[in-house]
Amino acid sequence: IYANMDTQSIPRFIDIYQLSYDHFLQLDDYFAKGMGKYDDETIVPLLIKIINDPKRNLRTREKALKILAQKSEPAFTEALVRLMGNPQTDQMLREFSFNVLDLTKDEEILLALLDFLNRSKDREQRMLSSALDALGSFSDPKIIPSLHYITTHDSFPYDMRKKALDALLEFKSPTVLTDLIHAFDNPVNLIFWPYVSEAVKKSGNAELYQLMEKKAFHLFHEFRGGAE
Repeated sequence: IYANMDTQSIPRFIDIYQLSYDHFLQLDDYFAKGMGKYDDETIVPLLIKIINDPKRNLRTREKALKILAQKSEPAFTEALVRLMGNPQTDQMLREFSFNVLDLTKDEEILLALLDFLNRSKDREQRMLSSALDALGSFSDPKIIPSLHYITTHDSFPYDMRKKALDALLEFKSPTVLTDLIHAFDNPVNLIFWPYVSEAVKKSGNAELYQLMEKKAFHLFHEFRGGAE
C-alpha cells in the first residue's frame, strides 16, 4: 500500500480498509461467541499464558487482556485463586502480576488482580517468612541486597523486616551497617535504630560510630525544624 499510494488511489484504499475492518468486526463477534463456550476455569489459564508469552505479538497479548476484562470480576478472581498452590502455575501468576501492569490500565483487571493478591497475601507471606528463615542460614554476600530491600520497605510485615535485619547483622559488615545507617533517612526504618546502634557498638568501628552520631544529630535537627 505504501509503495502504491498516491492521491488518486486514496479512495480505493479507504474502501479496502473499510471492507477489511468490517470483516475484522465480524470475526471478532464470532470469536467472542466462540469463547463463551468455555468456562473461566478452562480459559483463564490459557489467556494468562498468552499474556506472559513475550514471543507473541503485543496486540495479541492485549486482546487476551481485553477478554479477561470482559469477564465478571468474581469469576476472574476465583479462577486465579484456584491456580495458586500449583507449582506449574505459581510462576505464571507472578509473571502475570507484572505483565498486566505493563500492558493495561484497565480498571476491572487491576481491581481483580489486587483482590486476588490480597486474598493470597497470607500464603505469600508465609512463603516469604520461610524463605527468610532459610536465607538467614546462608553467608553468601549475594543475598545482602535482597535482605536490605526487605528490611527497609514497610510494605513487608514487621516480623519479616526484623528477620531480614537479623540476617544482615550476622554478616558483621561495615558496608552493610553503613547502608543501614543511611536508610534511617526514611522514618519508617527508625524502628530498627536500637538494633543497628547495638551492632555498631559491638563492631568497635570508630568511623561507623561517628556516622551513627552524625545521623542522629541530623535527624534531631530535622525533627526540630519540622516542629518549628
